[in-house]
This record gives sequence, structure tokens and C-alpha cells, in this order.
Amino acid sequence: MLVTEAVSITLMLVVFGLLLGRAGAAPVLAPDRGVSGIVAGTMPALGAFVGFEAAAAFGAEARRPFQTVPRAVQWTAALCGVLYLIAAYTQVSGLRSVPGGLAGQAEPVTTLAALQRVPWLSYVLDVGIAASFLACALATGSALVRVLLSMGREGIMPARFGETHPRYRTPHVAILATVPVATAVPVIVMAAGVAPTTLFVALLNVNVFGYLIAYLLACAAAPVFLHRIGELTRGAVVAAAITVPALLAALVTFTLATVDDGYPLVFAVLAAAGLVWYGWLRSRHPDRLARLGIYDETSAADLLGEAP
Repeated sequence: MLVTEAVSITLMLVVFGLLLGRAGAAPVLAPDRGVSGIVAGTMPALGAFVGFEAAAAFGAEARRPFQTVPRAVQWTAALCGVLYLIAAYTQVSGLRSVPGGLAGQAEPVTTLAALQRVPWLSYVLDVGIAASFLACALATGSALVRVLLSMGREGIMPARFGETHPRYRTPHVAILATVPVATAVPVIVMAAGVAPTTLFVALLNVNVFGYLIAYLLACAAAPVFLHRIGELTRGAVVAAAITVPALLAALVTFTLATVDDGYPLVFAVLAAAGLVWYGWLRSRHPDRLARLGIYDETSAADLLGEAP
């Protein structure tokens, strides 16, 4: 995943570096779009950032996870933010003299590359984007199977999900139960005649709903959890006080903006199925819910690392 994403980011930096170098840097003043314009731009940005915390799923396997996992999550968000700013500035600056500017281009990088007489750069960028999607699929897929592995060992999911391969020690049962399904769904839908772009937008919107709700619940629950284990700090309270209202506002705005397309309904059905499953566990197997989290408990090695 690291190598794939490194290749992707390198290719993107090369593309935007060449385009910016040929077009020349220039001061850019963004037009005043008001609050609605800012919100409209925030939604795609959130969609691009979702999954930045995927490294957290590898806490049970990492050395000194309390140090390495937060570092990986923070650097991922920071580096992505820098990359997005470089990409945005390059396109806004390079297309400032084109009618409609950046907003008026269906494929801004292709247009900019054609203007600079380097059309082949758009193909390089496509390779970089494809590599990034592959790394994202690997990261989110790995996170999913490791969650299923934990749930299998805690009794929330069938015990088979908690098994690992006798030789490679990988959660092979969880992988075989999820990756083929996740791969087959878009293939079947596209085979039925749905355009890839339409399918991509639909899956991305449902995905953003899920991540926003997960982030919102995690931020709201963090102070409660930290207080319960005696590690609540003022910084955690301040962070939750800032992020929870912001995420709630983003979720409400996103819901209102996409309600006509039916995406909130799709996610509501998925969430309802999850709540029904949770209710069944709570009524029939409350002891299993009480075991949540026992698989990944803190040890001295998590804090100090392995002995040399």
C-alpha cells in the first residue's frame, strides 16, 4: 500500500510541478461564493479525505502503535492536504485565462495539459489516480477484514472470521468473504448497463455518508471513553467540541443536498439493517457485546516496543 501510494503521489507531484512550471505561478483570488459555495466545495473534499485513518486498523500488528499509528494518521492528513492545495493552485492559476476558469472545465488537467502542449501529462495523471485508487482499496479492504477478524474472535461475528491462515497468518476467511463480494458488486452493476461514472458517484456518496456518521460518533464518544478509563484531557474535550458540531453540520448539509438523489434513503436502509442486527445481539447475546474490545488490549509492548 505504501509503495503504491508513494508512486501515485510522486506521479501527481510530477504532473502538477510540470504544469505549474510551464504556466508560471500567479496570485489567485478565489471568487466569493458565499456559505453555500464553501459548503458545496467542502463535500467533495470530505469525500477525498475519507479513510485517512485506515492505519488505525493495524494497531494490533504495529510496533509501538500508540506512537506509530497516530503519527501515520496525522501525516496522512497533512500530506494529502498539501497535495490538494498544490493541485488546486496549479489548476486555478493555469486556467485563470480560460473562459469559465477551473469551474468551467469537465476535465481541468486535460485542458491545462493541452494548453501547455503536453497532453501526455493527463495520461500520467490517470496512472497516478489509478494507483491511488488501488492503494485506497487495499487500505479500506484490509481495515474491513481486520475489523471482522476482531469481531470473529469476540463472538460478534461467526468464529470463522477470527481464523488466520496457518502459514501466512493473514485473516484469509474474512478476506475471502468480503473482497470477492466488494469486487463483484460494481462489475455486476456495470454489466447491467450502469455507466461507470454514475456508479462511482453513487458509491462515493453512500461511502461519504457512512464515514461522516462514523467520524461523528467516534468524536462524540471519545471524551466519554477517555473519561471511563481515566485518561480524559482538556485537549480531547476541546477537539470534540469543535469537530462534533462541524461534522454534524456537514452531515446535515450533505443529506439535504443529496436527498433528491435518494442517497440518504440508501444509507438509511443500510443503517437500519445494522441497528436490527445490533438489537438482536443485545437481546439474545448481551455477553458478546460486553466482550467488544477484548481482542486488542494494551500491552507493555504496545508502549515500549519489542525488545531488541
